[in-house]
Amino acid sequence: MKNLVFFLLIAKNAVSQIVLPIDTTTGRIAFTDIEVVDSTSKSDLYTRAKMFCIEKFTNSKNVIQMDDKESGIIIGKYTFTHYITMLGSLQENGQIETTIKIFLKDNKYKCVLTDYIFKYPGFSDHPMETQYPGSTDRRWNYSKQQVKGNATEMLRQLNQAMTKKSQSTNNW
Repeated sequence: MKNLVFFLLIAKNAVSQIVLPIDTTTGRIAFTDIEVVDSTSKSDLYTRAKMFCIEKFTNSKNVIQMDDKESGIIIGKYTFTHYITMLGSLQENGQIETTIKIFLKDNKYKCVLTDYIFKYPGFSDHPMETQYPGSTDRRWNYSKQQVKGNATEMLRQLNQAMTKKSQSTNNW
């Protein structure tokens, strides 16, 4: 029994230690990834990033807010479902909206995921930098875990798409 209580205290402290990266300039949550992709032009990286957006997002035309091939910039907003555990099962509990910014140069790209906003029908939108009113610490930490998990997976998938050599469509 003592071991169980000790484990629960450790688990509670581990969960409460979830820290999301904050941009010191904006004060907003910002996951940033800069990757080198050797021997790849800005134009090729742009094509890969654009294909990623088209394949990743159900309606990429609604997601992409800015698309400038010459400058090498793609910016969009997307949402993902926020869940909570109630009575032992996962329940949908609103949406989290975020901004994705992809900057492209010859041989490298930068992706920034930022501006996380919690949206729940009937309530005002709430920035994820601060705990939303009425949320318990446990739910708040679970929300932060979801943000971190979504960002980590999004950056992993983008990296996979950006480093994958494009298959020629000329030899079909």
